[in-house]
Amino acid sequence: MEVQAFGERIVLFILNVVIFGRSERSLDDDAMFFLPHSAKERAKILWRNGAAVGFYTTKRKGSLCGDGTGACYLLPVLDTVFVRRKHRRQGLGTAMLRDFCETFSEDEALGVSCPISPAMYQVCTGNPKEDPSCGRQTSQEDGAGRSATGQGHEERTCGLDDTKKVQDGDETEGEAELEEEEVARILAGA
Repeated sequence: MEVQAFGERIVLFILNVVIFGRSERSLDDDAMFFLPHSAKERAKILWRNGAAVGFYTTKRKGSLCGDGTGACYLLPVLDTVFVRRKHRRQGLGTAMLRDFCETFSEDEALGVSCPISPAMYQVCTGNPKEDPSCGRQTSQEDGAGRSATGQGHEERTCGLDDTKKVQDGDETEGEAELEEEEVARILAGA
């Protein structure tokens, strides 16, 4: 189910900038820094027991690789994956990769952006027989549409899509209260 709520955008921002960017990222690891995600990007948040524990973002086939360039992505690309430190090594990265593959099941090939962390590389190069949903060709994307082809508990993933933009004042009072409660719950789990 694609979720398009403004509150979900706030949750993504908190996971990305506050939790990853300030408290869980190694300051020595400049290669693994995520910029805040544009409202035009598609993202999904992974929930476990009512708490946001990770997210991933994708680039759509045909979308521009960046401002000021005419280059487009040649295939759907898994761009960013993050799982909170205390929830790692529980198969959640694999679950998000599987969800990505299932989301784009009609495509023959999928991409994964570079650089890839060693842990994610291990997930992507795992045995396709173990996970038939991702047993097709994958490719690493460098962000300019060029690729180097390679092989490739209760949780809920809900998405953020670029098809609806929430304007200030478009939400009801009840929705605003619910979003505030979601943000407070996520921060409490931080």
